[in-house]
Amino acid sequence: MRLVLVALLSAVTFAQTGCIVQENTSRRRCTDRDNVRVTTITVPTDYDVVEYCIEEAATLGHLYFSARTNQRLCDIPEPGQDAEDLCVTNADSANNNWRVYELSCEDEARYGSEYCADPAPYAWFEQGRGGMCCSEEPTNDGDVCPGFTSFCVSDAGLTIGQECENASDKPQGTAMCAEEAPNAFTFYATREDMCCSVEPTGTGHQQDCAQAFQSCLNRNGRGETCLDYDPDATTTTAEPELTSENLLLLVGIVGVDESNKDATCEVFADALDATIISCDIDPIPDDEVDLQIGLVVDDVWASVDTATALGFLESLTYPAGVSLGNSDWIQAIGYYTPPRSLRDEVTRLLERRDNKRVRQRLRAALAAIELDYIDNYILAPWYRNSERFIYQMKQILKKSGRGRIRLWSRLQRRWSLFEYTVRH
Repeated sequence: MRLVLVALLSAVTFAQTGCIVQENTSRRRCTDRDNVRVTTITVPTDYDVVEYCIEEAATLGHLYFSARTNQRLCDIPEPGQDAEDLCVTNADSANNNWRVYELSCEDEARYGSEYCADPAPYAWFEQGRGGMCCSEEPTNDGDVCPGFTSFCVSDAGLTIGQECENASDKPQGTAMCAEEAPNAFTFYATREDMCCSVEPTGTGHQQDCAQAFQSCLNRNGRGETCLDYDPDATTTTAEPELTSENLLLLVGIVGVDESNKDATCEVFADALDATIISCDIDPIPDDEVDLQIGLVVDDVWASVDTATALGFLESLTYPAGVSLGNSDWIQAIGYYTPPRSLRDEVTRLLERRDNKRVRQRLRAALAAIELDYIDNYILAPWYRNSERFIYQMKQILKKSGRGRIRLWSRLQRRWSLFEYTVRH
């Protein structure tokens, strides 16, 4: 029998997010849980049950859910389902501890992270407003958008992201987990597929990884669907190669044109045991050209030392007609990537559970990366602008408290994106 749900006269605001919840008659919960149209989730310890479920429902585009706070459970309709039909019109009778909640969200209700999309594919952070998207590459360390702006909107369209991510970072396709993290799972905090170094806990969309986890990678970047590692499978994805140069050579040279520039760039690549990413020429006065060579090398700073060593240019054999100018010169620009030891410390801390002491140590680990850059490589650009993720993590760490934003999960996600960026 259908019952009419009588709402309380007063609305209770559970979070400063633009969403207001009205608490409805007790003894009711969302129906059709056995047919996977509704998923019952367990709210992790340290999170407010109702706040957590508000975010789960709102980001999936739903205005209704049911919860039992004393058991830390809530029923969330799956994406694309009719929440009003499942949680109001045809709600099941339940014991006195279950309640159905109705949401009313403002236009800028912000939760979690979402991806930007064309025509504004670049993520940036607007002071006083939060994550936004820009039509042009942001400047001033990501603080200024030189083009037009827009929101990063959830797939369901009801909410927008508290933080935004570049459209190019959005996972695509299928990929296999790596041997060091062989177990595919769906991370509860983001509903994205990831890979875990141990057996994941939980089921369905409510899985977690107690130790190290990472993305699954394919040639397009991060995989949208992750598969368990299988050493015998022919589809195993190899360790990704860098797709952006980590060393840029600028060389003043004579006799290079479009017909022989590639052969000339090969001379420098062979000398440094490097892979060519780009090879361009820019004419300058006195018959010289500025040869610009983007390379991938195994050891950036050793290659910089080799390329700038006295006699390096004279030691090379150039194609016919190519020679050094009267003022032979070379500039080697290495792109900064933090040493593995400093990165491993951040990874190790993020594998642990969130507490005040661990957060303090994480701040120190991020500061150590920045100090290494300042002390040793201050004039070098960061590889693929990866410093933006360090900046975002520092901003997240400035926030206090727990709850809907799930700060630790956001930090883990940002670091996963950082590691993905510096490995490509």
